[in-house]
Amino acid sequence: MLIQLPPSFNYKKDKEALEIFVGQVDQKYKHAIEFRNKSWFKPEIYKLLESKNVALAWSENQYASTPPEATSDIAYLRMVGDRTITNFGGTQKDQSQVLKKWYDTLEEKSNLFKQGFIFFNNHFAGFGPGSVNEFRRLAGLAEMDWKAMKTEPGPLQSSISQFQQ
Repeated sequence: MLIQLPPSFNYKKDKEALEIFVGQVDQKYKHAIEFRNKSWFKPEIYKLLESKNVALAWSENQYASTPPEATSDIAYLRMVGDRTITNFGGTQKDQSQVLKKWYDTLEEKSNLFKQGFIFFNNHFAGFGPGSVNEFRRLAGLAEMDWKAMKTEPGPLQSSISQFQQ
């Protein structure tokens, strides 16, 4: 479960709330917290998250680039971008240096994790699937053929109770 905290949630005024929340985490589920305020990037916060095996979600976004601290047995990387891109038909911004930085970080720390999750938003470079393929190339993996996967949409879901696995 990813918990995204707003940029207004900061260490000085909200530390106690974070401690209470982390203390209540059910460890049968994996959790990651995305801080969008730099005030949280402190050793004591990393230790708090580590005490409950909560991942510090690493993120590239308009608010902060997260320090690559490992606080859990999972890696959760969010490549969000800065929201300046508005055309999502193809790659609009060269993010190869950023991808390489995070790929190298994951490689360097891979022995610390059992699993890893990487999320690509279209705002990162303009076309999420293209960013996925660029990252896959860095990792020595085959590219995904997104057009070949095109399928007709399924029935619309009108409520959460209709979610199908």
